[in-house]
Amino acid sequence: MDSGLVCFLLGIESEAELARSPFAGSVFEGFVGSEVVKNRHNRGLAGQRYFFRDEQGLEVGFLTVEAGGGVHLIEAKWAKTIYPQDARSLQRLMAAVKKRRVEATIVHRPARTGAALHAVAPGVRALTIDEFLSAL
Repeated sequence: MDSGLVCFLLGIESEAELARSPFAGSVFEGFVGSEVVKNRHNRGLAGQRYFFRDEQGLEVGFLTVEAGGGVHLIEAKWAKTIYPQDARSLQRLMAAVKKRRVEATIVHRPARTGAALHAVAPGVRALTIDEFLSAL
């Protein structure tokens, strides 16, 4: 739940060191997950948040059950640029959950230049970490 503590324990002392670390993606994903948990807790929402992986290897980082039974699928990517193929697992799970309202988001680091691309694939939006945290 504490990405700062994780970095300390890994000996990562700067953003540059994190960028070079083989653990960067995992630290980022843990940070996104902890923000989801804290936000839901602070809004008094039940602890209905999950990691999803099926027998065929379909995996989605976070799945939360929203008010009214809707589902929010969240993937965290350390990348600064998101491509349509990054949305494949989200789209596959969206197709399997047909009877519920489904929202799908890829959270990523901001690019240094250029405008952010929000519509990455049908039904999947990409948000920078700052945009995602503001939208929570």
